[in-house]
Amino acid sequence: MNRVLLLIIVLLGSGLSSQAQTLETIYEEFSETYITDLNEFLRNLQPAPVLLHELSEDSLASLWFLSATQAEVIVNLRRQRGRKLTARDLARALDLPAAVIRIFFSLKQDRRPGLMARQRLRRNSGDGVQSDSRLLLRHGSIEAGGLIEKDAGEKSMTDFFTGYVRKTFPGGHSLTAGQFTLRSGLGLLFSGPYGISALNSPAVVMRYTPPSVLPHRSTAENVAFRGAAARLHRLNITLHTFISDARRDARISDQGLVNSLPESGYHRTESELETRDRLRTRSGGLAIDWFPAPGRRFGLTLFRETYTPGLGPPDSLRQRFALRGGMTGAVALSWKLRAGMTALYSTGELAALSSGARAGIMALHWRHERTAATFGFWHADPDFQVLYGALPGKNLNDTDNTTSIYAGLSARGRLGTISLYLLRSSTPWRTYFNPMPVEEQRLFLQWEHRPKTGLNLLQRVQLRRRPDVVTAGASAWQPPGKIITEQRRTELRSQTQLRLARSLSWRSRIDFSHVAGTGRPSARGLAWMNELLWKEDGQRLSARFTRFDVQSYDARIYQFEYRLPADLQGVFFNGSGWRFLATASVRLYASLRVSVYSWIQKKSMENTRRGIGVQINYAGE
Repeated sequence: MNRVLLLIIVLLGSGLSSQAQTLETIYEEFSETYITDLNEFLRNLQPAPVLLHELSEDSLASLWFLSATQAEVIVNLRRQRGRKLTARDLARALDLPAAVIRIFFSLKQDRRPGLMARQRLRRNSGDGVQSDSRLLLRHGSIEAGGLIEKDAGEKSMTDFFTGYVRKTFPGGHSLTAGQFTLRSGLGLLFSGPYGISALNSPAVVMRYTPPSVLPHRSTAENVAFRGAAARLHRLNITLHTFISDARRDARISDQGLVNSLPESGYHRTESELETRDRLRTRSGGLAIDWFPAPGRRFGLTLFRETYTPGLGPPDSLRQRFALRGGMTGAVALSWKLRAGMTALYSTGELAALSSGARAGIMALHWRHERTAATFGFWHADPDFQVLYGALPGKNLNDTDNTTSIYAGLSARGRLGTISLYLLRSSTPWRTYFNPMPVEEQRLFLQWEHRPKTGLNLLQRVQLRRRPDVVTAGASAWQPPGKIITEQRRTELRSQTQLRLARSLSWRSRIDFSHVAGTGRPSARGLAWMNELLWKEDGQRLSARFTRFDVQSYDARIYQFEYRLPADLQGVFFNGSGWRFLATASVRLYASLRVSVYSWIQKKSMENTRRGIGVQINYAGE
């Protein structure tokens, strides 16, 4: 678990992704981030489930996460079943876990299982066994859950465990105890471990999120609060308040101060074990959501946290950990305002820390049935650094000092769906000796079209000019060290998906990359993937083969593998070779599913690498 994001995601090879590439595209924005749990990302992409029985057919077809084929399937199923339609009916029709269906849709008459359990084991060449066990109990208005996880290479089977209990009351009140994460506003202070906005979907970027407490169900070890949180609702005001006493991994300097906060959650070597739970964080706060009138929404967040031991000065290279002292206080004001009855509205959030650091994000949105446009701006001071928040397109602890301008557009018509965004950002990034301003520009364009039933075409291009750290020799001005130069990266992708038979489909994807920059030679990369997928009556088999030839690590190409239910893994290719992945998922009984996968990869001049995994689900996913 290298770095935990906080936006977004897909079910590669499942109904949602195989029919609609929107989620896959969103996920790929965070290609360098290890996704710990797919369902948690989906909950942040869709903060509240849609009331399925209240939607008209036109509104259903306009949902951003559905393709035309999926919408048609749901419309026909709703006509047949009426109010008797359940999440299990949708799960079978779309070949998705019922737990995923409930993230996107609400069917009030549907009775959720009282018990859900999952056991997952994975092993890669030379890495040992990774395991996690999950349990979820529901009885009336009480929900309880927990997990136990061990990363590959760790000795203890209970290296990380988490749990929670939540009780809901009539009137919209609730009480949560245990480990939980928080979301509010646009995510500047804390928005949970997966609250990062996805830039390449103008329909969801820079959204206002009413305050909410999410039970911590993820294997992300260093992002949760531990304590109690209450939700109170009265008329048009909702209040969340919480207290927490939690521990996080931290590296302690010789002076007894925290100088870095590892996010990996790995505890294998002596050095990693020394970081475990070294930082104690005691915090409390409240978040208010006020809805005075239709089209007007305001949020206020107050937060205070103390640290033991204290936090050291900023990191000398990139100011990444710009925290210091033993206490942080914060206040944030957020809003969502609609211009009358029009399709135009604004969102924003302004935040301030007790140290004097400031951050802000503002956006104008225009939403129509088949069109979405967003123009936004955000800025964060160098010392704006919090433990749980993140700016759009950033990972946890990556706020830095960023000023960005964003413009995005998506439109859907007879000729397909077009998504476009342009981002310009500036960050004074610190080198070893001197601060240097760094400017980054990204241009993203994607076109997707379904010319006939069973055929889906996707073309994508992304141009990116970003900073690159290279080694510089000694000069009359400074000794040898690192400097920041410009790197230009071009990414192209062409993807075709064809339904060969009622239960059999084929997908082909070609990725091309080209990287050039000052101080380093240019490099190219090419990867060609072909995949066969068979699924029927809850059973699924898939086989994927990829050939790749990538000249350098800078030109690496990312792909994403849906290996097990709710298990999405990112892989990247550099060098020359091939990779094969086979998966199988079988429903043995109505409430029991067994899934397995196996992969093998061979690169020139390297030993063959392998990986296997198995997962057992009971009455849930």
